[in-house]
Amino acid sequence: MVPSGAQCERMREDPAGTQRIANRPIINHVVDALRDVGVVELAIVAGTNVIAEIRAAIASDAERDEPPVDLTFIPYGGAGEAPDALAAAASFVGTEACIVHWADGLVGQPLAPFTELFEANDPDLLLLVHSNADSGDRLGPDLQRLLGLAELNGARNRLGFAGICVLGVGILEQANAQPADARPCLDVVAMADQLANTGGRLHVGQVRTWRRYGGNPTDLLELNRLVLDQLTLQNEPARNGDNRVEGRVDIHPTAQVSGSVIVGPCIIGAGACVTSSYIGPYTSIGVNARIEGAEIERSIILDEARVMYVSGRIEASTVGRRASIFRDFGLPRAMRLHVGADVEVALI
Repeated sequence: MVPSGAQCERMREDPAGTQRIANRPIINHVVDALRDVGVVELAIVAGTNVIAEIRAAIASDAERDEPPVDLTFIPYGGAGEAPDALAAAASFVGTEACIVHWADGLVGQPLAPFTELFEANDPDLLLLVHSNADSGDRLGPDLQRLLGLAELNGARNRLGFAGICVLGVGILEQANAQPADARPCLDVVAMADQLANTGGRLHVGQVRTWRRYGGNPTDLLELNRLVLDQLTLQNEPARNGDNRVEGRVDIHPTAQVSGSVIVGPCIIGAGACVTSSYIGPYTSIGVNARIEGAEIERSIILDEARVMYVSGRIEASTVGRRASIFRDFGLPRAMRLHVGADVEVALI
């Protein structure tokens, strides 16, 4: 079960889970992670105002050669909060155990060790936590004490919910049967608190990293890094004589790369054109993007963007769909910018 919230704060036109990293929407990487642990039936629970965008994001992967997953889309109303999504999914789950994975975040490691932990111990709830939580995501000290987290890597005061849990048999159905005024218990952390206080069987697993996109481009760059760190080559890159390719580099067969240095891990999408450029580690070049005479590293260049003859290296940057960044050789010489709302430009 993948709860997908409302539109993200910064990019109001797109839901957070549809933002692209490594040339695919975040939610599609979530589906991959669940497929890899044997999930064959999956509900994507999305607000009624964003479910069309979520469907389109999932459909964009239709040509990938992956084992099939039976997908169900469940719309829900409310304010887009997690309890609303879990309540909407209760009838789909019924009395079965289920994995809950937020649609806009990733842990950057396989989930198999945690699903194996659940199968071996059969708890009511397996809660995944991480040790670098922001203040708003941290587990309270009372809950940490109840979960026995005092000795977990000496990071007690920074532990937070990692956006993934496994609910045992009948747990979601029981929580959803509570009176309407008790519905906050459908919040996963509140559910863990309630189970801990009533003698439920809880287990905790700690992940190395959890990153969730909430509107900050830095989150996108970190999610991009997490995915590219696990990159497995779909296509062996063509070894043209005038290119130098180092490391894990996924170049789509229809992309054109000439006179360039490409250092992985990175990915270059279908129809992209890279000429006389340096593409450094942790960079994603989108479909039909054009890069010419540029140096780019640790960045996300989205579909149909153009970066041409920019003086200086572009690092830790996101370039949107169909955006153009280029050096103008015309006179009079000046810096000419067309910058929209909520956009950040750093000049050197």
